[in-house]
Amino acid sequence: MVEGRSYLPAEVRSGLETLKQRRLERMRLSAQNEEGGNPALAARSGGDALRSPTNCRVRLHPDNNTGGLPGDVQGKNPFAKRKVEKFDMSNLEWINKIPECPVYCPTKVEFEDPIAYIQMISPEAAKYGICKIVSPVCASVPAGVVLMKEQPSFKFMTRVQPLRLAEWAEDDTVTFFMSGRKYTFRDYEKMANKVFSKRYSSSSCLPGRYVEEEFWREIAFGKMDFVEYACDVDGSAFSSSPHDQLGKSNWNLKNFSRLPGSVLRLLQTPIPGVTDPMLYIGMLFSMFAWHVEDHYLYSINYHHCGASKTWYGIPGDAAPGFERVASQYVYNKDILIGDGEDAAFDVLLGKTTMFPPNVLLDHNVPVYKAVQRPGEFVITFPRSYHAGFSHGFNCGEAVNFAVGDWFPLGSLASKRYALLNRTPLLAHEELLCRSAMLLSQKLLNCDPRSLDKLEHPCSQYSVKSCFVRLIKFQRRARDLLAKMGSEICYKPKTSPNLSCSICRRGCYITHVLCGCNFDPVCLHHEQELRSCPCKSSRVVYVREDILELEALSRKFEHDVYLYKERSSIRSCKEAEISDANVEHVPNLGITLDFANSKAGSSGFITVDGGNSSSAVSILTSSAHHEALMHSEARVHATQTDQIYSTAKQAINTSVTKGTCTTDESSSGMDCACNEHGSCNASVMECSDDSGSENEIFRVKRRSTLFDKPTSETKTSTLSEQQVLRRLKKVRPGVQQTWLPYS
Repeated sequence: MVEGRSYLPAEVRSGLETLKQRRLERMRLSAQNEEGGNPALAARSGGDALRSPTNCRVRLHPDNNTGGLPGDVQGKNPFAKRKVEKFDMSNLEWINKIPECPVYCPTKVEFEDPIAYIQMISPEAAKYGICKIVSPVCASVPAGVVLMKEQPSFKFMTRVQPLRLAEWAEDDTVTFFMSGRKYTFRDYEKMANKVFSKRYSSSSCLPGRYVEEEFWREIAFGKMDFVEYACDVDGSAFSSSPHDQLGKSNWNLKNFSRLPGSVLRLLQTPIPGVTDPMLYIGMLFSMFAWHVEDHYLYSINYHHCGASKTWYGIPGDAAPGFERVASQYVYNKDILIGDGEDAAFDVLLGKTTMFPPNVLLDHNVPVYKAVQRPGEFVITFPRSYHAGFSHGFNCGEAVNFAVGDWFPLGSLASKRYALLNRTPLLAHEELLCRSAMLLSQKLLNCDPRSLDKLEHPCSQYSVKSCFVRLIKFQRRARDLLAKMGSEICYKPKTSPNLSCSICRRGCYITHVLCGCNFDPVCLHHEQELRSCPCKSSRVVYVREDILELEALSRKFEHDVYLYKERSSIRSCKEAEISDANVEHVPNLGITLDFANSKAGSSGFITVDGGNSSSAVSILTSSAHHEALMHSEARVHATQTDQIYSTAKQAINTSVTKGTCTTDESSSGMDCACNEHGSCNASVMECSDDSGSENEIFRVKRRSTLFDKPTSETKTSTLSEQQVLRRLKKVRPGVQQTWLPYS
């Protein structure tokens, strides 16, 4: 007798085929059990005691991670389909309007270094949010063999996903339930194949376009109530056999996040699903709802075996538009806490929101598609929302990773988590400091000419600029607290990384304790610290190596300054180097014609005369970045005349008609993300003038690129002394001779 059934909501019981049987069991229960007086069961969450099988092989109870069952108050069947006016599913022609994402086929030589290869294709692939990589190496040990023989005790639980659209109102949302049943890999495969064969009277694969239409028809009007999906299952299907070519390669996801080029290797503690891969075992129409990766990380997904998957992806720079559409056209106001994009972001974190992509297309949010088959990887780029579904039984595996160019978006994600009071998975501040220290060691210990092979130039710039901004913010905040009479103490480097008691951020460098609050507070709470009655009894604890961190910040600040000067000159010569850029971009049928492209109001360069989406535009190729870094290494004190000539060009371009100008109020600090937090974007300026806690996240948009061709611009002729005086006025700290740091 399963007493836990009496505690399930009525709408779940009414949706099960076993309703009659359970009613009979409840009638035999005592009145005490009917009122919920079983203390043993009450101590458990969501009826975890349920064990016996049911006719439909599904036993529903709430998933603790989703915050309860849907529609507890309205008494509706959670599986019953209803017409949702906001989603027009009468015509599926929009499916043909979704373009394919790029597909890359690396050689075996290119395949040896995954991080380097992904960084090589990022300038083009990141514009789509997702891309597909076809592995040149096959697994000699199938996933089924790994999970049934190498791991004979492998079992997993599934989640039950209602196959319907929702109004996304207070009385109509969608929640995924835990089934309560443990499957072996073979048992789940048999169940999934039985469902497929019953529907299509066939066991062979169907065309992807046909299955895509079938999925959206089913979710809108079909008769299937639900499917089972095994997601976030701990484990890996990569073989440990030394004879498996893919298993022993660097593309084995068990080791991917800890590769030399991955930032996540610096984490002290492994995080399941982030640093350690998880399995995703699906069936026909099992889905992964619209979501973005934790902390806006990259993700890599490998398709081990089975039927295909359809993916939808949104470019990272279109994420604000995606959230805006979700808040205005998907979610009703009664389920949003707050207003705007942050409120939608909070609901999307639940990972149960599924709606057709035509809603996005109708509101000018770009969407791209991929059909992933066995042996193929799918990469999702930072802040790229994605969703999809399975065409039948399959098994995939995924893990997160990050490279240096992720840090600007990681900072943005950290801020959003703090605003929503959500506990972060990563200690972003610690990760940034560790990356900066490691980069410094590389700069000191290797030949500058070979540095680019170890650390991508874009990654170097992102780490340096974000680290400088962090240390500047910390210094301003500490100075403010010192003026308020706070005591400064030093904590050892081995101290644990505490979390702020207000916003849950990590306090790696500094935290504050006071007499009225014995829990640590980070420096992002100026108002709270000012209003604290303790005042002089406050103690500011700072890492004992803070002087070392500040010295490194000053060194990096100089490097960032030089990079900005070169970028200013480079942006004014885009038309001249556009041909070189095209040569290094993978041939995807798209040509980046900078000379004839139109600059939008946001400063993005669009392709094909502005007809395509406003995805992230890359102004220089990776090879051009490398050439710039090499040229920096060759600059020495004996080449002052060359640097002086560069400074003269920078001043001339600042007065060129229609070109970019330097804002004197800017601190000269750059951010590797644009206003929307897009990765791999053109350089932007960040304001550092104010001591406010919000300044670290304020991003100033770069001036729009010139409207007229370069040949029509007029340059001024200035003497060298005038150039130097103008340069000193724009950059007060500049001297006639600049010596680069070694």
